[in-house]
Formats: sequence, structure tokens, C-alpha cells
Amino acid sequence: MKYYPAHWWTYILKIVGSIMLLFGFVLLLLTIWGSLRCLYLFIVSDYDLQFLLSQGGLFFGFFTVFFVLGGAILPNLAPDFATDEQGIYVKFYWQWLLVPWKDVASFNEAWNSILNPLPSKKKTYFLLAKPGYLTPFHWLVSFNQFGGWGPGCLVGDFVENHEELIRTIRAHIPDPRHSKPQEGNNK
Repeated sequence: MKYYPAHWWTYILKIVGSIMLLFGFVLLLLTIWGSLRCLYLFIVSDYDLQFLLSQGGLFFGFFTVFFVLGGAILPNLAPDFATDEQGIYVKFYWQWLLVPWKDVASFNEAWNSILNPLPSKKKTYFLLAKPGYLTPFHWLVSFNQFGGWGPGCLVGDFVENHEELIRTIRAHIPDPRHSKPQEGNNK
């Protein structure tokens, strides 16, 4: 198995993302508790709905979504990779997720987007897996990257031996532009 670690500075993203995710879950619990309290006050007492909505439920709800989504995306922006004959391994927090070579849906040059804002000298690629191999958090990365329907991750110059990893992936995934059409009755 060949290991391709992310550079040291990417661990800042992982630490900040983990803290955001933890803070988001705390806010989620507070939001649920506050919502249930407001619902109780609305049902039991004479408080009107406008007063209850002004108590900050929407405010906490917005920040809860912000911290949970941000905390889910940041640690997955720059994962570690490993490859072997079975497939490519993507590190998600402390566990390795295997995507078999046959189940890599596409591997194309990444667009400039929210997650990949500035062009660099080295090309950044987007690995799109078939559903079922990566986590739901990788779907968020895919949607923000406009990468397609399925979970995915960026493969950029944040990975040590970036060029070697690209060559390894290209060697195991057939390029659809060079594939032969299927033989059969073409009418």
C-alpha cells in the first residue's frame, strides 16, 4: 500500500473543522431545547407566536446549520490518500474508506469553486465515487464542487507526491474519451 499524506498545514483545517462540528452539535442541542421551551410556552401560556419567534430560535438555527455544515466540510477538504491494487483509500477522521477502482465514477480536473477558489500551478482534480463508499459529508464536498451526483473529494497539491498519486489513479481508471464503443447492433 502506498501512502500519500496531506501536508502539515491541512491539519489546521481538520482541527478547526472538528471544533466547529462540536460547537455546532452543542448549538443544535440548545436550539432543540429552546424550540421545545417556546412550544411549551405557546401551548400552555398566553405568549403569542411573534414573541416566541423573537427569542432567537431562528438565530440559533442559522448558526447551528453553519457550524455543523462547516465542521463537516472542512476536515474533508484535504484528506490523506492511500492506494493499492484494490482501490483508493480516503481517510475520514481516523478511519480509512476504500473506494474500489471499478467504483470510481470519474476523475476530472476540478473547477474553481468555493472549495477550490484560486487556480494554482499544479492542477487540482476531483475524484467522484459511486454512492455507498464515502460518507454523507463527502456529498457536501461534491455539491460545493459541482462534481456530480455522488460523494467525492478533491485531490490537489495539498497531498505529498501529488503527481505520483495522479498517475496512479489515471493508471487504474480508464479514460472514457479513449474507450471503444460497444460492439453490437447499432441501428
